[in-house]
Amino acid sequence: MKRVFIGIIVWQVVTSLSSCATALQKEKASSDAQKPEPIEVLQLKDIDDPYDYLDTAFQIQHLYFDVDKAIIPDVSKDELDELVDILTTYPEMKLEIHGHTDVTGDWDANVALSKNRAESVKAYLVDKGIDPKRVYTFGHGPEIPLMEGDFEEAYQYNRRVEFEYTLK
Repeated sequence: MKRVFIGIIVWQVVTSLSSCATALQKEKASSDAQKPEPIEVLQLKDIDDPYDYLDTAFQIQHLYFDVDKAIIPDVSKDELDELVDILTTYPEMKLEIHGHTDVTGDWDANVALSKNRAESVKAYLVDKGIDPKRVYTFGHGPEIPLMEGDFEEAYQYNRRVEFEYTLK
């Protein structure tokens, strides 16, 4: 059993509940309705599988790219910054970044592009202070599609990187 990761979840719960608390205060002030049931907040406890809790807190699962590009879209940088915060908070965490492409184009070029996408994300994390020894990159090319099919929507879903983590 380990005592880990509950802090992330509590942070998310508290963040989510802060707006609820404000709404409840307004409701209490405006009416004499029955008091709502108290909300049970997560407490630090022994955890058999910390991955269950981390899965809830670790929201970014995929990062999508443009055709033939390994440049991180600006829209994804805020999410990556949150990932940097998690990695900084938990220095024992290691991260695997798996790059993927769609099926169009040359197979070897796609494998290289998928590796470049993963390396691009790693470089971003390292630039933000994450030790490069904690981040591993893999390029799978079009081998593992997220969506099957020969149409644009499938291509878009398959141009991505995915994240996996370990606590060793």
